[in-house]
Amino acid sequence: MMELKHGMIREWGIVGAGGAGFPTYLKLQCQVDTLILNAVECEPLLHKDKEILRHYSPQIVRTLKDIADMVRASRIVIAIKKKNMQHRAALKSLPDRNVELFLLDDFYPAGDEIILVNLVTDRLVPPGKIPPDVHVLVLNVETVYNISRHSPVTHTFLTVGGDVPKPVTVQAPIGALIGDILTTLAYDSDQDKAMLVGGVMMGNLGSSREQPVTMTTAGLILLPLDHPLVRKYQRKSTTVTLIGSSCCDQCSMCTDLCPRFLVGHPVQPHLAMRALSMKNWEHELSKGCHYCSECNLCSLASCPLDLDPKEICHDYKTHHSSDIMHLDDLPLTQKKPYADERRFPLSRLMTKLGLNQYDQPAPLIQQPMTVTRVSIPLKQHGQHLAQPLVETGDQVRTGDKIADLNPPGPGVPIHSSINGFVRSVTPTHIEIRTTP
Repeated sequence: MMELKHGMIREWGIVGAGGAGFPTYLKLQCQVDTLILNAVECEPLLHKDKEILRHYSPQIVRTLKDIADMVRASRIVIAIKKKNMQHRAALKSLPDRNVELFLLDDFYPAGDEIILVNLVTDRLVPPGKIPPDVHVLVLNVETVYNISRHSPVTHTFLTVGGDVPKPVTVQAPIGALIGDILTTLAYDSDQDKAMLVGGVMMGNLGSSREQPVTMTTAGLILLPLDHPLVRKYQRKSTTVTLIGSSCCDQCSMCTDLCPRFLVGHPVQPHLAMRALSMKNWEHELSKGCHYCSECNLCSLASCPLDLDPKEICHDYKTHHSSDIMHLDDLPLTQKKPYADERRFPLSRLMTKLGLNQYDQPAPLIQQPMTVTRVSIPLKQHGQHLAQPLVETGDQVRTGDKIADLNPPGPGVPIHSSINGFVRSVTPTHIEIRTTP
């Protein structure tokens, strides 16, 4: 059995597949007592983590034990929603009683690692800190699956769902173009649909069918152009600011239901809206925006006026990065006594978003998808662009290293996801096609 090393995990190009894309070899440079596999998958209409666990649970459980040895964890927990017990193939792979199954209720965002740590261990991760600071490590299902393969990451799992004939979960080559994926699935006739890339809550509106998928793309959700959710994502930032500054009535519902506020973080979106209307961003309490997780619950469900507190918090973080509240000045993190009663049921969220008619299973197509071209982004994680290691005309094979950080930094190399020829190398992408 191969002993896992941090250097191996870096060379395989593994990053957190749950969305953040943080290099996994860096995340594993810690010692904790509890290792949690995050199989909660609380984003509406996404099914990739459940499908991976259903098909590959034995190797995932074995890899969890190897990772636990790396980080000295004595407790291993698989966290999954009660409603997904029909996908509990993991149970059949748990002969070792040291691996626990933790069942959660169906609310959003149960998969937020700060909330998950509290549910599983009863510990509170302070604002500005991460789970290893309270001796817990949380890993996404696909991340652990990628480690289990002991080879470079070349494909990503994603759910293609929403207003499509039959939702599915696929393994797409990294860099595959969205249009090519839809064509391969025979969904290319849906030209009149909008695309939410990544998910309906924390994703974004797809800019083009020539847009490539990355290591962290969790889903492609197609919706009619006149769907209310699409119209909201189409709002310009100037419109969001103008409406927000004039219409917010300070009801504080956005704060009252904010998941991070409920676990004691200084996130109060209604104060950000107040600062916006008063054009007074110097207010000390508005600096709590820096600890917003951008789960989007406030904007898509909580606000009775259909305003966008999440976007206002995001803008504040972007333009006032130096105004972050000093950690030493933060109050002691204390969970609100009413936190459990204010969890937002996913069923209510689906109704609020008008998605119930699209809530269908998305079974995994186990055969990896085949495409004739990819456009692999050189920045898929972290803050730095990887530097190309290939030139136009070079022939590459799946798994060949084609880019890396130079000088080495907090990132991972990028590998070719198909056999083919390098057609172009730009400062941001490497295009590879199967023919010269």
